[in-house]
Amino acid sequence: MLKIKTRFISAVVVLAVAVTAAFGGAVGVAADSIVESAKTELKVGSSYNLSIKTPSTPYDYKIVVPVSGSLTISYEAHYQKGAFQLFNSDGIEVVPSKYDNAVGKGGFYGYRGYGVENGQCRYFDWNDVSEKAVGTTAYKIDKGTYYLRIARAEVGLSDLRLGLSLRNINDKDVDVNGNVIAPPFIAGATASDVTAARSGNAVNVNWGEVNSARYAVYYTYQNPNGTFAGWTIKSVDTPAYTIPTLATGVTYYITVLPYGDNPRAYGGFSAYTLVRT
Repeated sequence: MLKIKTRFISAVVVLAVAVTAAFGGAVGVAADSIVESAKTELKVGSSYNLSIKTPSTPYDYKIVVPVSGSLTISYEAHYQKGAFQLFNSDGIEVVPSKYDNAVGKGGFYGYRGYGVENGQCRYFDWNDVSEKAVGTTAYKIDKGTYYLRIARAEVGLSDLRLGLSLRNINDKDVDVNGNVIAPPFIAGATASDVTAARSGNAVNVNWGEVNSARYAVYYTYQNPNGTFAGWTIKSVDTPAYTIPTLATGVTYYITVLPYGDNPRAYGGFSAYTLVRT
């Protein structure tokens, strides 16, 4: 059973004189196990509106990381001073790799003691005018279960907006199951490198993939007398389509239109690709 005792709770808030004063020196609530106190799970790829009501009291959360990579915790806090720490399933503190303060100020308190060597607690102070703190903290992390401990000082509201995002070792955004998240379809996107080649009595059409798109393949043909047949439209999910059963002695005109379903948005038609049969 994972044990993170009072010394870890105190470590969140007894790291510098300013925070010691603001947090009242120690949290004052002993927890035999963060596993037992972390009743709420925060999921990768989600955002939460949390209420951190009681000053100098730990709020513990469980986070399951589906793949190794970089975990980023983003926050918007409406209290004056706050801090948090991340622990792995063995009770070892995870040292942040980088941080950013968009509104307010903050950093890491490095410390030695409380049973921790080279510990680092992420802290932040709000902006005195806007009365909020906004920032991020990133951790290089392995697949597994982790525990986030949050504490705050007395001044301010209880509102904390928290978001979790994860990038895998290939620097791709992933969801709660570790699957790569495809970027959204961009309206106006055009299929590139459209090619068409005869294969027996058919034409194989291929083009460059467009993020999160489906495709409408439009084709017609021009007869030797100059007249055109009607357009045929086929919808496909992959960047390839085979036109079957060709008419002979004609010129095919082929164009591809990418589109997105969520939300519905359309790209641009590719230039015509011509094939003589």
